[in-house]
Amino acid sequence: MIRKTVTVVALGLISLTACAGTPESKPVAQQQESVVALKIAEIDDLGPVVTDVEGFTLYRFDGDKPNESTCDGECAATWPPATVADENFTVEGVDEVGSFVRKDGSRQLTVDGMPQYRFAKDVKPGETKGQGLQGKWFATGKSGERTQLAARTGVIAGLGAVLTNSAGLTLYRFDGDTAQPPASNCDGGCAATWPPVYVEGEQPRVKGVDPKLLGTITRKDGKKQLTVANWPQYTFKNDSKPGEAKGVTVPKWFATATTARRPSRTRRSRSPVRPSGTSGSSPPTPTG
Repeated sequence: MIRKTVTVVALGLISLTACAGTPESKPVAQQQESVVALKIAEIDDLGPVVTDVEGFTLYRFDGDKPNESTCDGECAATWPPATVADENFTVEGVDEVGSFVRKDGSRQLTVDGMPQYRFAKDVKPGETKGQGLQGKWFATGKSGERTQLAARTGVIAGLGAVLTNSAGLTLYRFDGDTAQPPASNCDGGCAATWPPVYVEGEQPRVKGVDPKLLGTITRKDGKKQLTVANWPQYTFKNDSKPGEAKGVTVPKWFATATTARRPSRTRRSRSPVRPSGTSGSSPPTPTG
């Protein structure tokens, strides 16, 4: 069963017949009132996410398949399935909601086909302690997407303030791309070395970045790629941890600054770029 957003529920059926001479009609049948099962709440750093009726964040699991849960036993104790008694429920602001029957006979809610769960360590509404755990659990967006930050700010020695992805890896732009119109020319082997920064949902989820600078393009594979000041964004496969920016030594590739100015770049290639707070001499001030 799939349903779109519902805001009004019929509460009953009124009898269409009445006895002659009877001063008032009485309803002959009445449906049970539907229960609001899912809602939307604004969460710091994540934006709008799906919650249950009590306001607890709901999550999706990358190990599941549409309308099929792989989380049972101890997993289900840590990630209690979001269930309803039957199909008589409504939702507020959530798209593509459905339900299916689990192995234990309970009915679990889905958003865009993906089973929904709470996290046992979220003890009050609005908490998101389960976000990103094991790299497979993510709070659910209103259309069922993962709610990952596409970009946030970071500081790297020698580069200053740059943009990173949610894992803290430096973001880059490529001079071989175009900004007017925004388009990526990095595919195939290039995209394997410079993985595009993908965006799920309607709008990029970011922290510490001017929203006016953000946008997306649709790549050849149909996925949406983040743009900053119209430039497509990438990570670098040789950056293995936060604070690294090895890609700045590659011609035509620049670490992305937090403003609309031309991104920062270092011209020194012998010494690795160090995270802020490490000892040793600093690389020269970036140019451009």
